[in-house]
Amino acid sequence: MTAQLAFFALDVATAFAAVLLGLRALQRWRLPAAQLVVIIAFDSFCDVALGRSDYSWWIPAALQINIHGVAAVIFNIARNLTPFLFAAFCFMEFADRPRFPRWLYPLLAIQLFFEVAARWFIPSAAPDITPANYYQHVALVFSHLVLLVFVLFQFSDSGIDTYLDPLRRPVPQPPVTSPDAAALARLAALMQEERLYRRGGLTLKALADKVGIPEYRLRRLIHEQLGFANFNAYLHAWRVREACEQLRDPAQRRTPILTVALSVGYNSVNTFNRGFREVTGTAPSAWRADENAPVPPSPKTA
Repeated sequence: MTAQLAFFALDVATAFAAVLLGLRALQRWRLPAAQLVVIIAFDSFCDVALGRSDYSWWIPAALQINIHGVAAVIFNIARNLTPFLFAAFCFMEFADRPRFPRWLYPLLAIQLFFEVAARWFIPSAAPDITPANYYQHVALVFSHLVLLVFVLFQFSDSGIDTYLDPLRRPVPQPPVTSPDAAALARLAALMQEERLYRRGGLTLKALADKVGIPEYRLRRLIHEQLGFANFNAYLHAWRVREACEQLRDPAQRRTPILTVALSVGYNSVNTFNRGFREVTGTAPSAWRADENAPVPPSPKTA
């Protein structure tokens, strides 16, 4: 019974850490990355709670949590969404591509079918679960607790914006060498004078070709010298700044937001809204209505 109490305390601590993480991320709910963190935290809570129900054969009745019916289905879907949502979070934070890989969606559907829908076709007899399976589950819960506590400490030490807002993330900047200085000057000219960011569908490779350097070098310059998490964050900074100038222009008060979005290089209003929120923390319509909202500063060029 002593071991079972320890396992129960582990579950409670993990669920509590997941709730704390979700509440912490809720402080920046407008950021897309924060929204993913909130959902992932909820999924972690569901995993712990449903584990107490799935392994009830090896848990004393006083420490069981029985989840059945629709609630069990919801909790099971939630916990099985975690890998996909974590991949989406990593893509949002670190990838240079503008669109999430579509081939991952069929894989998600296959996973959900085998993990959720297939259960409906399995007889409801006692499952083939051994104590070893339960101890493996306990070990996984412990690893979840370690990760959750680590993330919570990181949020506390460096601030949640450092991890959820790629435009506010401090990046160590090594000295600028002569070849890098020339590339940065060319990049600044392309963005400031030619306004290349207005080109719809602009990619890192296309921009690197214009600058005249390999793709990996441009990625490094954007990250290490200019302080942006990735190419998408850099592009958002330029496009959203000009969009704010247009939205603040009295002569364009009646210009539709979609028109503004297209003029600065976005191909859809949804992508524009997400990028605008990342930079300003609010929606374009709300920003336009607030006459005191500050125009974002010009992106760093060197």
